Amino acid sequence: MAMCTCVLAAQSIAQEGTASLVGKVEDIRGVGLLGTLADLHSESLPTTRSRVVADNLGMFRFSILLDGKYTLELQQAGFRRLTVKGISVSEGEHKVLPTLRMEVSSLDCSSHTALDHLRLGKPQGSLTSSVRVLHGHDTRNSRPMGGGEVTLICSKSTVCGAAKPNSKGEFLFQNLAPGNYALRANHVGFYPVEESGYEVQEGLESIYFPMYLKRCPLGNCDPRLGPKKPLAHCE
Repeated sequence: MAMCTCVLAAQSIAQEGTASLVGKVEDIRGVGLLGTLADLHSESLPTTRSRVVADNLGMFRFSILLDGKYTLELQQAGFRRLTVKGISVSEGEHKVLPTLRMEVSSLDCSSHTALDHLRLGKPQGSLTSSVRVLHGHDTRNSRPMGGGEVTLICSKSTVCGAAKPNSKGEFLFQNLAPGNYALRANHVGFYPVEESGYEVQEGLESIYFPMYLKRCPLGNCDPRLGPKKPLAHCE
């Protein structure tokens, strides 16, 4: 009986994690967001969730975590929901996330890019998105567009990189300094599109919703005649 009790106790201890995760959430001014709801769930067991509330400095902490990969979701009234995927935690590790920044929610996001989610990356930041062909105004009928070119524009309208989307329309810019960027997408036979507001944060990969290109009628690709950005991801 004593041996049985010891074995059960050992199993109970083994099921309790020894890792922890700490982070901080701010607004674009660098002010901590008191009361932000932070939800953490295992990517292998998504139904298992833990919730904490950020303090007056915007700090939040999860303790007794098992090793594995997690997804973090941050919610605050008046701000866009922020999701960070692929957070790896090892047994006994005390992981500290880079400072996370939430954007104010807008009823009209036609002039703003929309962040899909973040992923932990290397010390320098990176930027990922994709290009899709737009049919009409419904983004659900769009399809990936490979080829063409996407240009990365830094401060003072300086071109600081170029990438060719793959067959899925995806492209990636790596080793970027923190800051705000713009993207310009070009493809023969389609209106060029330029969008600003792409933010890169240190130590994070920013994954943005797609850029949409529309075919030029009769070969006239004057950008002034191009379609407006679809309102697909407003919050």
